Amino acid sequence: MVKELLFHDYALSEASIPARSKQVIGTPEAQDAFVERTLAMLATLTKHIAPWDAIVALPTSGGPANQVVDYRRQYINVTATGLVIIGHVA
Repeated sequence: MVKELLFHDYALSEASIPARSKQVIGTPEAQDAFVERTLAMLATLTKHIAPWDAIVALPTSGGPANQVVDYRRQYINVTATGLVIIGHVA
């Protein structure tokens, strides 16, 4: 999702990321603006999209955190494909 948001290319190779990052968000101001926009978008999506609202309430480690895998069976918006689509649309 982040690759799609930042580069509009989810398939960008990992080796290309540093150079492309400098082009797209090469200044601290551009980086801060990207992070701020992304966090605002994620907060809005989390507030309005199931099961994101439930996922944020889970602990970050331990047994309950493993429920995210179960959500992937029911919701496309927590799969790699769903996240890429959300990143592209955003």
